[in-house]
Amino acid sequence: MKNIEELHRDEMSTKLRKSVDLTKTGQNIKFLDEEEFLKICFY
Repeated sequence: MKNIEELHRDEMSTKLRKSVDLTKTGQNIKFLDEEEFLKICFY
């Protein structure tokens, strides 16, 4: 799995591009990998 911080814009999905754009405008978005997501769900 690639680190999203290392992706070029043309390698990102549309949803990821939108999320990155929103964070640049001040939205508080946390990017989670699957392991972090599962920890939040089950602990």
